[in-house]
Amino acid sequence: MSEDCKSELATLKADLRALGEIGKTREKRFTDWCNGLDQNQKDSDTKWDKRIQRIEQDLASRLPTWATIAIAVLTAALGWAIGR
Repeated sequence: MSEDCKSELATLKADLRALGEIGKTREKRFTDWCNGLDQNQKDSDTKWDKRIQRIEQDLASRLPTWATIAIAVLTAALGWAIGR
């Protein structure tokens, strides 16, 4: 093998090693990015869970529907009686 071929072969091997390192670096960046997305999704899910729990608590502390209707009917009857 001539010196030019050996030199070219050595250059190609070095380039392949460099490309391998670049590939590993990109793979690590991509993995880190995906893990960040997973964490963001978990954070978002936690926020929504808290919001839903708060809404459930608010709804649980309200009057039942029948009580609301009874108050409305009594208020209307009182207004009608006063207006006579």
